Amino acid sequence: MRSGTLVIRGGAIGDFVVTLPVLAQLRAAFPDERIGLLAPLDAGSIAVAGALADELRDVNGRAFSTLLAAAASPDAELSEWISGFERVVTYLHDPDDLLQRRLAALGPVVRRGIHRPVESVGSATGQLMEALAGIAGDDADFDGCCGHNFHLALPCEAHDRAEAELGRAPWVALHPGSGSPRKNWPVACWIEIIREMFLARPQIRLAVFSGEAEGREVPELTRALPRGRCRVFENRPLVEVAALLASCDRFFGHDSGIAHLAAAVGTPAFLLFGPSDPRIWAPPQVNVHILRAPAGDLQKLGIDEVRSWLAGWRI
Repeated sequence: MRSGTLVIRGGAIGDFVVTLPVLAQLRAAFPDERIGLLAPLDAGSIAVAGALADELRDVNGRAFSTLLAAAASPDAELSEWISGFERVVTYLHDPDDLLQRRLAALGPVVRRGIHRPVESVGSATGQLMEALAGIAGDDADFDGCCGHNFHLALPCEAHDRAEAELGRAPWVALHPGSGSPRKNWPVACWIEIIREMFLARPQIRLAVFSGEAEGREVPELTRALPRGRCRVFENRPLVEVAALLASCDRFFGHDSGIAHLAAAVGTPAFLLFGPSDPRIWAPPQVNVHILRAPAGDLQKLGIDEVRSWLAGWRI
């Protein structure tokens, strides 16, 4: 007998994190049913850790790739797993409807959501939520929630490990990169702001989060700042990153997946936006504060403007 919902989502970290409220809505509507997830494994592990999904398979794995290739026979084991779900919500790009036809042939009811939010239509999370409309009949509470109150709850042991690693000092988290150099404020500007913060608040420590995209920014930043007051967290599993972010007092960054994750775990986030539209791409939580660069160009955003903006929030 088929039961539960399978959600299929690809993309980068931010694409997945803005989908978490969708999983939370499904969990609320079907509390006694299983929720499956086909997603990048590291990103998907966040949903499993937060009890928003029960089962996780790799959307980037060989088995799933057989569903996307017209000349290939779908993987038998994965097909059997998918056929056990009552419904599937897919957010993958499927221009020829091949995936939809193959999923439907396995038995579940298939709903398609957008694979990429549309400009000038509303927040990314709100647009993703539209795929759930009517999925459970008239009694389901899919009310178009855009994730304003969404909070990612992690296991206690994850928080305990993060707090043990950081210690008692107040921490400010910084992610100096993003998926595109155009979305990054110059590192020299971040260095000046952090130096001023260190002078004003000697007890503050800086947690710098780094991945493959920050190969240049992070070394430049850490060379210019006092060693004893900075710590770099590089290429950590996302569940660990989420718990570390939750233990920080503030988050500084740009339009990035790590920024979305910081907001999701409840850390007040102060984000500089350049070319991307914050009405669509900003994290939806109420603890997020946005400063948009002039003409969407972060090279034109002055240090004095950022300094004044942050002073207003008493950081």
